[in-house]
Amino acid sequence: MHITKNTDYSLRTLMLLALQPPGERISIEKISETFSISRGHLMKIVNQLANLHLVETTRGRSGGVRLDLEYSDINIGSVVRQLEEVTRIVNCDDGPCLFKGACNLERAFQKASDAFLHELDQYTLADLVKQRSHLQKIVMHGLSG
Repeated sequence: MHITKNTDYSLRTLMLLALQPPGERISIEKISETFSISRGHLMKIVNQLANLHLVETTRGRSGGVRLDLEYSDINIGSVVRQLEEVTRIVNCDDGPCLFKGACNLERAFQKASDAFLHELDQYTLADLVKQRSHLQKIVMHGLSG
């Protein structure tokens, strides 16, 4: 299983927001600059995160984005499930399959996919930013460099 760029940037955006002082907003422009992605693409990502009630957005001069939940309450497996269309990796019902009903390929991939998501369920956003001060330095260096 893989994750899309959209999910990748969504998780990174959540991590960046978790590194901000509590309640502080960060602008779309700053997030876009930090990750070198287009403002338009980021707007779609932030809108999706807002629809999932993970972030809060405010328009205007002093607006921006901030987490809508405590970062320790945001489960990574749950976020990935909400952002990704989790489908069967191997689907023996799609097209003719010579081995349909006689092999364990579909079952093996389903178990692997379940294990992938189960592992992500073990992490919260807080776990991803445990090295908070080190990550903050990286972000500050990236923005000034």
